[in-house]
Amino acid sequence: MGSSQYLRIYDNEEAKKGGRAYKRQFADLPTVDHVDDGLGAPNFVICSWQTNDSKSDLTHDELLDFCRAILDHHASSARRDDTRREE
Repeated sequence: MGSSQYLRIYDNEEAKKGGRAYKRQFADLPTVDHVDDGLGAPNFVICSWQTNDSKSDLTHDELLDFCRAILDHHASSARRDDTRREE
């Protein structure tokens, strides 16, 4: 793979025009994420842009809790849908 596949310039104006389709092209690009609160020694990890964007300012544990809440909500919604179909 060429380096141009990993280097892109994000353009806010283009993002406004293209919305999700524009942003989707950046989803798997590597980014640097600050893992800690920024008060101590720097601690970074490399992750996808989509992961970093989704995480935003959440800590690792907060992100995991948020993901679990989404999955729990999805599971309970699916169970309700199944129950309604059986009625």
